[in-house]
Amino acid sequence: MREGDMITSNQNDVSALKGCQILQISVGEFELQISFTADIAISIESEIILEGKNLSGLSAGQAIVPFVGEIVKDVQFIGESDLKLLFVSGKSVILQARPKGDGFESYSISLPSGTIVI
Repeated sequence: MREGDMITSNQNDVSALKGCQILQISVGEFELQISFTADIAISIESEIILEGKNLSGLSAGQAIVPFVGEIVKDVQFIGESDLKLLFVSGKSVILQARPKGDGFESYSISLPSGTIVI
């Protein structure tokens, strides 16, 4: 697979996130970007669940900034497309997928092997 190749939904192996540390979080009005070690990044355009609260946009960014430095212990899909990141500290965050067919992507994960778009 060449750099930048799109990974299809049946190839959603996100295990490369395990052991990665959050280096930077960038916050925009409608997008949240999380940069990890190992040249991995997640771009979020939908809601996240943090401590039981649904957050999006600037409120999601403000809530997740303290996660800088956290290390991913485990990562797993919940259902077909919600993604849960569990950190060594015990904190976790869930990336929620938008309803199918709404025409917008929910999040994308840029991995060395390609990009997963949900």
